[in-house]
Amino acid sequence: MKLLIVTREREEDRRYGMGKSTTPLQSELERMGHAVRYLCQADRDAAGSRSLERIVRLLTPLVRGAPCRTILLRSALEAVWMGRLAAAAARRGRFTHVHCHDVLVALGLVISTLGKRRQFSWGITQHAFGSTVEAAHKWVCPLPTWLRGGLRRLESKLMRSADWVVAPTRAGLAQLATDLGNKTMPPTWHVIPHSLPQLNVCSKEEARSRLGWEPHLRYIVGVGQFIEIKRFPMLIAACARLKQDVQLVLLGEGDTHVLKDATFECGLRRPVIFDLTDNIALYLSAADLYVSASATESFGLANLEALVAGIPAVCTAVDAVPEVMGDCALLVEGDATALAIGMEKLIEHPDLAAELRRRALARAQSWPDAAATAKKYEQVYAAAASL
Repeated sequence: MKLLIVTREREEDRRYGMGKSTTPLQSELERMGHAVRYLCQADRDAAGSRSLERIVRLLTPLVRGAPCRTILLRSALEAVWMGRLAAAAARRGRFTHVHCHDVLVALGLVISTLGKRRQFSWGITQHAFGSTVEAAHKWVCPLPTWLRGGLRRLESKLMRSADWVVAPTRAGLAQLATDLGNKTMPPTWHVIPHSLPQLNVCSKEEARSRLGWEPHLRYIVGVGQFIEIKRFPMLIAACARLKQDVQLVLLGEGDTHVLKDATFECGLRRPVIFDLTDNIALYLSAADLYVSASATESFGLANLEALVAGIPAVCTAVDAVPEVMGDCALLVEGDATALAIGMEKLIEHPDLAAELRRRALARAQSWPDAAATAKKYEQVYAAAASL
């Protein structure tokens, strides 16, 4: 089998994005004897990048009125362009399977192969919770009714045409079916959770020494890209309400100006520490609490990493989070008060924190590893090839 994995991400996004979940899958499939290539925006050549920019400039006037429309347009065009590159790479490289990690990547792939004899199977991993169109409408930019309906019908057609559709949770796949109006789940749709992260966890004392953290201060860690749906300002506001003296550490990439403003406005006692790391295990080992304030999660890989590290966690009970975390975290409503109450509960009740740690480590032991996950994908790819 010769597999092409395609995302719309930039190379740097692999630290926190889709690439973080696909890298162990790629490695394991290669260990099993399959040829695998990962294709992302770093693979665009200069001529292709210039052409894409021209198209973006040409179409941008059509979506004037709100910055989010321009952002959504660029993101969509970049994804479709990656599908176009994937089609060309699949032909040149004689790939047997093309795995699109975005429905818009799949759209570009399908458009580029219209009227041509296709020599490969193709499918989609759905990283949004439910429909991509509905997620974009809700979390990125409201869409006009006519456009939203048309795009949803197109998404439904692509999902039906794909040789496989994979979602990392049952809740996400069920929501996708609901959003697209499917009364029954197609047999080509599958649930395959992301594999167990491999973390080099160490003692809290060692981790704090390596990071230069104070031995007796309480540290709270949040992880993710600094984007609106992660709701880090709400987490900052929750920390400001705590009776205890805490240090909030946010690990991620993006613009920190809004978050620094939120720190000032809510009167947080200690300035937030912003850091960028490839060694999240070190921070989870050093911290006292992990908190996720996300507005939406189709899976939540950082949540799973916290579970593996055995750190007491407070998470907003959104979308697929309850399915992933089970009873191994305090699941709360999505507001600053609920987050603050949850954090105080774990700080003031070390026995409860210890019990969550025990449950988390036990759940991690039973979670499928990269080998088990790769085996499931291999079965999906083999079934697609036989269609």
